[in-house]
Amino acid sequence: MTDATVSGITQNVYSVVNISGFFDNSVASGIVAASGTGFGLRNNTGATFVFQVSVALEASAGNNEHLGVMLTKNGAVVSGTDSRAHTGNSSSEAPLNIPRHLISLNNGDEVGMAVANFSSSTNIIVRRGRIVASV
Repeated sequence: MTDATVSGITQNVYSVVNISGFFDNSVASGIVAASGTGFGLRNNTGATFVFQVSVALEASAGNNEHLGVMLTKNGAVVSGTDSRAHTGNSSSEAPLNIPRHLISLNNGDEVGMAVANFSSSTNIIVRRGRIVASV
């Protein structure tokens, strides 16, 4: 996904990243694009598995903004997965990463991401984003 705005931001509150992206079917095995919880992935294996999930994104929201990202499971934030970073100036991007978090997903469960602005209620622009899940 590139250059998408997450609007309706409330300071200090995580908002689900409800934007569309690209799904690479060529490497998918039992994983499909999320259908109901925003930018993410859905377990379509027919079974419950523990997935290793990684998130990498670059986001901006203005000058000197403190941003965060967390994993979501079926639209609810997953505690203990937050990562935070600062933007330097109005044109800089904050690198936000969640490396290798293990999460159990039943068949049909979805994993995605939510972002927050801890400095203001300014909308967050996601410049580039990636979510990867593997068994």
